[in-house]
Amino acid sequence: MNRPMIYYVDWIPFNYNGFATPLGIFINKKHRHSKALLNHEVRHYNQQQQGGLSFYIDYIKEHFNKGYDRNKYEIDARIDESPFCQKNYTYCVRNGLAKSAFNKNFRR
Repeated sequence: MNRPMIYYVDWIPFNYNGFATPLGIFINKKHRHSKALLNHEVRHYNQQQQGGLSFYIDYIKEHFNKGYDRNKYEIDARIDESPFCQKNYTYCVRNGLAKSAFNKNFRR
């Protein structure tokens, strides 16, 4: 696997903390010290590299069929989270239990 380029930016759409693309990983500057967030996005980058176009199709199907918290690609990327937070991520983020993000208004 190639190592992705990491870009620290002032703003990311949709109030995301980080975002993985085939071109690299974008992390909001205010979260640049979060190893858990970086690990999460690196995992998504690797998923994209391994799955190619089928990754995007599968990810969207997972999202629509199971939702964000139960999406297998998201669960896989939550490697630094507790077992509870891996499957109940929205609750954990809103209540300050997640290691990779915190936002009381997460996914509202």
